[in-house]
Amino acid sequence: MPMAVDHERELRMIQGIAKLLAATKLPGAATFFRTKSSSKTDALIRQVVDASLAGVCCRVSKQIDTMSLSEARGYVRARATGVVRRETRLTIDRLSRADGASSATVARMATERLVPIVLRELSVGIPRLPAIPMAA
Repeated sequence: MPMAVDHERELRMIQGIAKLLAATKLPGAATFFRTKSSSKTDALIRQVVDASLAGVCCRVSKQIDTMSLSEARGYVRARATGVVRRETRLTIDRLSRADGASSATVARMATERLVPIVLRELSVGIPRLPAIPMAA
């Protein structure tokens, strides 16, 4: 029974934090701590991420080679915005079932999911072994 009590306590804490953040009027803070989201909205976000991945990778691949992980994360987020917004509009128009989710919310959540995927795809932040000259 202690597991159920811990889970309930954790859920109450998360809900309390969400209420506090909503009271401070931080944009998007309360929705960040939601415990459950619509499966249709999640599917929509996944489709936007899948549709945006190649475009964002092409857009940033040459510029982020020399950046630190933090710089690259911010750069990818900034450069992904336009691509993600466009793909969000196209996906919502094509599917016509946004489940009440606004395109701004879908775009924001898709961008947050997309950034680490792009960084992983382009191997940013992964230490590279130094090139060892071969003997002639």
